[in-house]
Amino acid sequence: MKKSSKIFLAFVVTMLLGSTMILAHEGEHEGMKMDSGMAMDSKETSGDISDIWKEIKGHEEHLGQVIETNQLDQVHEVAFIIRDLTKALYEKSKSISSVKEAKLKVSVDEVSKIADRLDQYGDARDKAKTEEWFTKLQETLGAIEKQFPQGTLAK
Repeated sequence: MKKSSKIFLAFVVTMLLGSTMILAHEGEHEGMKMDSGMAMDSKETSGDISDIWKEIKGHEEHLGQVIETNQLDQVHEVAFIIRDLTKALYEKSKSISSVKEAKLKVSVDEVSKIADRLDQYGDARDKAKTEEWFTKLQETLGAIEKQFPQGTLAK
């Protein structure tokens, strides 16, 4: 077998194994519909904003436990679910004032950036930086909550 054929064969095997690993993770987080990019379709998110907020807070708590127990390889999954849920929350939050909606958009965009950092530091197994960015996530989620009238997100 020629050297170029061996390289091509190795490439094909690598691609097949990589796609199998991605597909193995598809949709395995608590019944959430996930694609191979670990993104959740916000159209698939059911419920009103209080239901979405409850999911966000549940995943925030879960992420804290994941970090605390050093399961840093799982950080990206939970962080990306939170990112996608905050986007869904924004999409369903058209009844707030335009000023608050603009602030909400900034915070939702910040959650996306934080999720990327959590993914980066979780994959690097850097617990200190992961905890630092988790704290920033909690602060940003607090800022999101403040954009809604009191009691709107609670059921």
